[in-house]
Amino acid sequence: MLIWEQYDSDTWGLEWGEYLALVKLAEKTYTAIVGTVDEALWVGYGDELKDLTHRCNRAMIVLYNDADISRVSI
Repeated sequence: MLIWEQYDSDTWGLEWGEYLALVKLAEKTYTAIVGTVDEALWVGYGDELKDLTHRCNRAMIVLYNDADISRVSI
């Protein structure tokens, strides 16, 4: 089970193996980055935190299973 941590009032993060996800609220819009310490592999935007964290989970599952993230609709 993937468990999100809230770092401060507008930042959430998740770690799974070598992959990291970060969601940040800025000006009423959430921005998410999923990847490794060295490279962002997926970036998403949304108005709902729950929706965007679910999309990050899907992106991490795709990456974890070595699928081509650019060919998958997240």
